[in-house]
Amino acid sequence: MATIEEKVQQYLVKNGITQVFFADLIGISTANVAAMFKGKRRMKADELIKFCEHYGLNIDFFKEQKPTLQRCI
Repeated sequence: MATIEEKVQQYLVKNGITQVFFADLIGISTANVAAMFKGKRRMKADELIKFCEHYGLNIDFFKEQKPTLQRCI
């Protein structure tokens, strides 16, 4: 299951968005972006909101889904 950071990174790559532009957009350093994509830093809620608002994305897509157990009948 992909993390929020992995989903954001996939979106950036798919859409040709540079890490420099992304860093400027959400107000963090490129070093923090690199750390985020290496799993050493979590994306903050306000950063995700800025990103989603800029691109008109539904924030629910990026939320981590907890696996649930379903009863087999």
